[in-house]
Amino acid sequence: MVFLLNNNGNKQTIFIEAKVKTFQGDWNILKEFEKFNKGVAKSDPPKGFSSNLFVQLYFKMRLIKALKSGGIEQLKKGLQFPKSLLKKNRKTYDRNMLRKIGKNEVVLN
Repeated sequence: MVFLLNNNGNKQTIFIEAKVKTFQGDWNILKEFEKFNKGVAKSDPPKGFSSNLFVQLYFKMRLIKALKSGGIEQLKKGLQFPKSLLKKNRKTYDRNMLRKIGKNEVVLN
């Protein structure tokens, strides 16, 4: 969920990320943060790493920083991320060097 606020002229954005783990009874936020820290340090993170709560919040934080520093043009060019957070090319399985917002006009608007 994204809240866009105008607080007496001060524009603010609040992101809320939620996860449902019905198959995991021992889910713990501290363990998830530890998985995030360990996964970011690896060049090939474990399967499902990108769905980690902290990975998703990190992506949103990077989105806001990019918009502040370079606007939508920065998102079109792409952002540099640690290798563990790069998308794999579906044909070569290499990791692309940049993550981009894509070309969907609805998303860009």
